[in-house]
Amino acid sequence: MNKLFFFFLNLFFYLNSILAVDFNNLQSIEKDKLNDGLIIVKTFESKQFPNSPWPVVKIFKLVNAEPLEAFAIFSALDYQEKYVPKTLKSKPVKHISSTEVLTEYEIQIPFPLPNALHVHGSLLKQIPNGYEINWYRVSSNSTEEAQGYARFTKYKNMTLMEYQSFIIPKSIFGSLVKKMMISDVADTVTAIARHIEKLKKENDPILLKYTKLTQDSFNGIKIYQAEIEKQK
Repeated sequence: MNKLFFFFLNLFFYLNSILAVDFNNLQSIEKDKLNDGLIIVKTFESKQFPNSPWPVVKIFKLVNAEPLEAFAIFSALDYQEKYVPKTLKSKPVKHISSTEVLTEYEIQIPFPLPNALHVHGSLLKQIPNGYEINWYRVSSNSTEEAQGYARFTKYKNMTLMEYQSFIIPKSIFGSLVKKMMISDVADTVTAIARHIEKLKKENDPILLKYTKLTQDSFNGIKIYQAEIEKQK
């Protein structure tokens, strides 16, 4: 059963990558905006869930770092709570493999709604000219569905971050806060890019730490296993 589940999960991510709008399909004016340091935000209806109150959100942003560096910080699951806006907790709880991990999250939600509690799976991959992380919902008190990916590829002397997220909220007020959701996603991606660039500019040891840990993951090492064992 588990093998069948992960087969279809990987198939979904593969098809998703084929259908994705990539950088080469952006209009020249959009590429100019990226080169000027701006963010490109696109939204469209999910083909898999056409009646969802929230659209698919796709974002492009250039990051002044190497693809591996940007990818390493983005996919540092235990570090996300340190800098990602509204993320109160990000705790890896299970290794599926060295490159696939389940993580518990607590996300701050405005009153009167309770904070969002999620368990998401993350799958790291090496792709041509860069790296990719896919995530998927395992359990949540606030979403019916959550899935997405982020790709980090070389562009001139920078990294192109392509981020896509899709969420189906449980809240009956989901459709009323759609614009706020899109704005929050854009702000979060911008904050992540700025943090990566800050670490790069300051030559922060954190950048070297997670770059090495990411390489260890691709070499078959379960980098969070020691901390997971301590939690038991």
